[in-house]
Amino acid sequence: MCSARVLRVCLTLLASATASGATANASRALQQHPTADDYWNAMMTMFNGGPRLTGSPGHKAFLSNVESTLDGLGFSVKKDIMKFNRWDATKYSLVLHLESGDVDIPVGYPFVRSGLTPDEGLTLPFGSALTLAPHIAITSAPMTALGPVGCNLATIALEPSAKAAVCCINQPDVQLKGAYQPFTNPSLKPRQLPTLMIAEEHCKLLKQNSGHLRTKATLTLAGTKNPDETAHIYGLLPGQSDQIVMMGIHSDGQNAVEENGIPSLLLMAKYLASLPLSSRKYTLGFAAVSGHMDYDVPHPETEGFATLHKYDLMKKIKVCVAPEHFGAMQWVMKNGKYQATGKTVEYTGFGSSFGLQGHLKKVFKAHGVSNALVLTGPIPEQAGSALGWRLHGCPTVGGISLPDYLVNLDHGGPDKLDKGRFFEIAGAYMQLMEELLTGAADSALENAKTNYV
Repeated sequence: MCSARVLRVCLTLLASATASGATANASRALQQHPTADDYWNAMMTMFNGGPRLTGSPGHKAFLSNVESTLDGLGFSVKKDIMKFNRWDATKYSLVLHLESGDVDIPVGYPFVRSGLTPDEGLTLPFGSALTLAPHIAITSAPMTALGPVGCNLATIALEPSAKAAVCCINQPDVQLKGAYQPFTNPSLKPRQLPTLMIAEEHCKLLKQNSGHLRTKATLTLAGTKNPDETAHIYGLLPGQSDQIVMMGIHSDGQNAVEENGIPSLLLMAKYLASLPLSSRKYTLGFAAVSGHMDYDVPHPETEGFATLHKYDLMKKIKVCVAPEHFGAMQWVMKNGKYQATGKTVEYTGFGSSFGLQGHLKKVFKAHGVSNALVLTGPIPEQAGSALGWRLHGCPTVGGISLPDYLVNLDHGGPDKLDKGRFFEIAGAYMQLMEELLTGAADSALENAKTNYV
């Protein structure tokens, strides 16, 4: 009997030791940084869910996943619900009616949040500021890394005879087709004009017929603008201090580039949440903000989120980290085709103080991030989500690349990204986040509140 009891005790101790070893191994496995495959698969899951235009069904589903993921990691999750009128184009076209017959003019895309026409469209001649009769105005805008910007609609909207507009863009139709540039807000102009974006190559015929009142065109931009809602999703994971290391960017986007930062940051959060409390010197914050694709949303973007929380959450922020657009590769027009060059798109990192700039440079070097700049000083407007944090005085680290397909619904897919490039940039920010959260980078935060903005 004694030997049997001893045997049972030995077996119990052995089982306990084996279970403890398995738990320790599982913990160690959990506490590995995300791999290149992890980041890539998370991006693909996001991309396969379709575009995440602000407040759209795809965006709502994506935010629901962010919320449940943070909750599962132990974050205390909250949301700021914002109501707005969501603009959606359902049908658009431009047909020029010549004596010789109708000509379909290829449309790149409708000017986002411009006015809408009846389903049958508007049939009018093309004209200018000197045209007294009702007409379609012709204007132009340059293509930038953020898409076409301009079109001079504010001035055209003051012309009572202009009932719609076309904006000619100096980019080939193959590149312009499918673009969704939301960063100019025509709903804030004096009058919303239905406006279509047309590649310059197709505008010559339109300009030839401008002022010929007998030659008309039918411009159609039908759609809806209905009450809807979106939300900022945010959460906190307690650390030894209630000071917050905040990671956060916008959640809405068109494609695999815009915005692949959120699924990457969720993977980083998963790793950081697995660290023992004794290693987390600061509270970890996560913000997936909304409104980047629709500035009709009240309190859009990181700036809007910071404004909403300036008297509570923002008072506890120690540093904000806002990297975006991982893995982008160059594509160019060559021999009439839009094709890859095999080269990376330059990545620009930001540190709002010399200390943060220097630390970002260090982790970029450690992870072999090539073709990159790391700047400090005033953060430029095109810095995206990092700008909103910095405008509220938050010490900020950001980063962004601006490929010319950034805002395109049709050709901003995974074929424009490189897994190795993706991993080297994401890995650098993973190291940065861990060092900020654990206090290993405290020296980089000395004098970090110097305000350059």
